[in-house]
Amino acid sequence: MARLGHKKVILRSDQEPAIIDLIAGVIAARDDPTIPRNSPVGESQSNGLVERAVRSSKDQIRTLRLALQKRVGCRIPPKHDLMTRIVQHAGESISKCQVNRDGKTAYEKVWGEPCKDEVVEIGEDVHYRISEIDTGSLDARSASGVWLGERWKSSERFIGTPQRVVKSYAILRKPIEDRWNREAIEAVIGTPWKMVPLSKDISQPRVLPPLPADQRLRDPPKPKEADIRAPLRPRIKEDDLSRWGFTDGCLRCRQMRTGKVEDGAKHSEKCRTRLEGEMRRDNDPRIKRSEDKHTEYEEEVLRAQESVDRTRSTDAARRGGGEGAEIDAPPVEQQQLAEPSTHHLELPPVSSGISSTPRSKRRS
Repeated sequence: MARLGHKKVILRSDQEPAIIDLIAGVIAARDDPTIPRNSPVGESQSNGLVERAVRSSKDQIRTLRLALQKRVGCRIPPKHDLMTRIVQHAGESISKCQVNRDGKTAYEKVWGEPCKDEVVEIGEDVHYRISEIDTGSLDARSASGVWLGERWKSSERFIGTPQRVVKSYAILRKPIEDRWNREAIEAVIGTPWKMVPLSKDISQPRVLPPLPADQRLRDPPKPKEADIRAPLRPRIKEDDLSRWGFTDGCLRCRQMRTGKVEDGAKHSEKCRTRLEGEMRRDNDPRIKRSEDKHTEYEEEVLRAQESVDRTRSTDAARRGGGEGAEIDAPPVEQQQLAEPSTHHLELPPVSSGISSTPRSKRRS
């Protein structure tokens, strides 16, 4: 309540003894007005808003747990330490992301602006920055851990490790094929109220039971394809069109012929093929540069595809597919400059004298 900035609050309950004791403790701990209000015994449905919030929280917790189980391929018991973080993160996500009827989230009502924090999936393996307090100046500045949520006030991230839960202010997401690690999930230990557990609590490793085959993720994350930009084709200048003529039916030629400013229109494939053929017959150096860049582009695409294939083979071997597992790699597109076309209509350039002569004088 203090985090949300509330002063006077009304606490509703269904008169359950444990809830009544909790409300009494809240009233004793707060200095601001705290008013208890109870519903009739056995009629908890009368607290409509409260029951709706409880149902939303349960739905969110269930969704986060099922999603994580499919990601790592194992069942997460309700008593696992990670479940405490899932419950906490479910409430945080509802407060920060759920838009209410007034068009604002609970976070926006408190802070005056929408939440802009980077949120990743709970249980995801990430790189986190290590604080200088925990390490020396010559030690590593980052390590791998499991993302467990975010602190409301300081925007620090909670990171799960085999020894404890640490806080970090900066994270970096891993490639999509490396974001889920069952062993790392099994090793997570620590709760919101005991981030550094006792040594006896981490003496025995915990093994999570595997999920049934029909509940596992059918399509595992695939490595991201290399983003390589194809080289541009030779630039067509006004001097080229003045020399070899404009192509009939080409929108850009028509614009350049009338002196219109470029507005994003491109030369048609028919026009470009004809002009590139003229450049090739004239031994224009632009053709040679374009072909060299295209050759380099094809080699770079092949190298990137080989790297993706190796990553997939390693992942298949790790999952039990063996080193000899076949990988269906998409063929590399071979983009070649088309041969010049012989069917075209050349239009003479518009001379400056004709374009500048008034229409009335041309009629006379």
